[in-house]
Amino acid sequence: MSTHPSRTERVRSTRNLLDSVLKPRSGAFIAVRPGTTDVLDDGQRRATELMALAERADLGDYRGVTWDTPIHIKGFRRSS
Repeated sequence: MSTHPSRTERVRSTRNLLDSVLKPRSGAFIAVRPGTTDVLDDGQRRATELMALAERADLGDYRGVTWDTPIHIKGFRRSS
């Protein structure tokens, strides 16, 4: 019996991660620390997981997240 997650489990895991980013039950969105532009105040682990999935996609292991996947970061202001 394999200890590696099945493709269905990986997809579900990615889906759960995206749900926790886009619709967090607790209301804790990924957020930038007030008064900063590049320090996360909440959601560091989820952001790290998203970046790891995007990096894997760059290496040919697409799991539902790329660098172009739109997410909301509370308090982030796009610089011009």
